[in-house]
Amino acid sequence: MLRTLAIVAVGLCAGVVADAETTPSKWWSSRQVQMELHLTSQQVKRIDAIFESSLPARRALRQELDALERQLDALLDSAAVDDSVAAALVTRVETARAHRNIARMTMLYRIRQVLTAEQRRWFEAHTFQLDGRSRERQSVP
Repeated sequence: MLRTLAIVAVGLCAGVVADAETTPSKWWSSRQVQMELHLTSQQVKRIDAIFESSLPARRALRQELDALERQLDALLDSAAVDDSVAAALVTRVETARAHRNIARMTMLYRIRQVLTAEQRRWFEAHTFQLDGRSRERQSVP
């Protein structure tokens, strides 16, 4: 049981908590996850459809964010940078990051809707506990 949870947790961290756009691990396809969560074949198909349908948009958002971050890095490396130009690019970068996160969280929300209440509790416990994140806001120094 503990071994199964560890394997599932690694899959969840790789595919859900980590950047799903760059490392699309389909944790729900794992036989062990399906058994542990008691996923039905219908649930697996629905989750896969949600993931696949959102993937092109999430990849495009990731590429946009990467390009903007490269622009920002280049701008910050230049000697003479106008504050307003830097602020505008930072705003574009953070807006792109927000859009990417919205797409990811919308996908996760839709996946959660496929799960039963018990499966959702298990899902939440394993996606948030292993990477040290908390659902509570942490204070910023």
